[in-house]
This record gives sequence, C-alpha cells and structure tokens, in this order.
Amino acid sequence: MPTGVYDHRGKNGFQKGHPIYPGSEKGWIKKGQKLSPEHRRNISLALIGNTRTLGKKHTLDWRVAMSERQRGSGHWNWQGGRTPLSLKDRRGVSYKVWRLQVFERDDYRCFDCGERGGDLEAHHIYPFALFPRLRFAIENGITLCRQCHRKRPKPITPNRK
Repeated sequence: MPTGVYDHRGKNGFQKGHPIYPGSEKGWIKKGQKLSPEHRRNISLALIGNTRTLGKKHTLDWRVAMSERQRGSGHWNWQGGRTPLSLKDRRGVSYKVWRLQVFERDDYRCFDCGERGGDLEAHHIYPFALFPRLRFAIENGITLCRQCHRKRPKPITPNRK
C-alpha cells in the first residue's frame, strides 16, 4: 500500500467527533452532541439572521404587488418579449384544457393500440405549426400512448426538411 496523506472522513465530509460549527460555551459543537431546546433555538435564530420578521407573513395585497413587480420588464431575465406565439400557445391554459378534453373524449385510451392509461400524449391530426386555427379544436386531436406516438410519421413543416 502506498504511503502518503489520506483523508479518513466519510462521504459527507464529516468524521465522528469532528467539530461542525462554533457556538457552545465549551467551544465547538460536535456531531451528535445533544443541545438544549433553548440552545437549538438560539442557533436557528442566528442562522436565519433577521429575527424581527421570524414567523410573520406578508399580506395578500403585498404578495400580489411583489408578483406584479416581477412580471415582464421587471423580471431579472426579461429579454424583450421574445417568446414565439406558438410557444405561448403550448404553455397556455387553452392547450392544457384542449389536451384534457381530448383525453376525456377518448376515455384515456390510445387510438392505435387501445391501451388505457399509462404515458398518454395528445396528438394533433393537422400539425400544430401549420394549422393555427385548428390548434385547440377537439376534433383535431387524438390520444396516443408514447410508443404509438413515436411510430407516427412526422409531418414536413416549413422549417423542417
């Protein structure tokens, strides 16, 4: 066995009896050391920092105002409203409602294999990108399981070759 310096600490970086942080009258608090409830509370408050707001909650009006300040150009990652309309449609409530209505109409069964439940996906018969007017038409959707959806041929869209 080669000689040298070895680190005998465990996977989490602590060794039994190794000091964790200062704070007790005796010096460092050891792992596994029992602390009084008062001492635990003092450590908790010290780690939190500002004890004046501990346990207090913002009013609903204040939370709504904070939320509004973080929307649009007030958000730190605002990039000038670059999100494409198709992406907004896919992430919107209308798409989720359409998807749920398609699943309910098909009784949560795959159109191709008939499997009920599992990993279901709502498939657009007429492609989402090519037919914006039919995006949320229930007649334009069928329920497919993930495997059957992958077997379906992909439509040729203007930006795909």
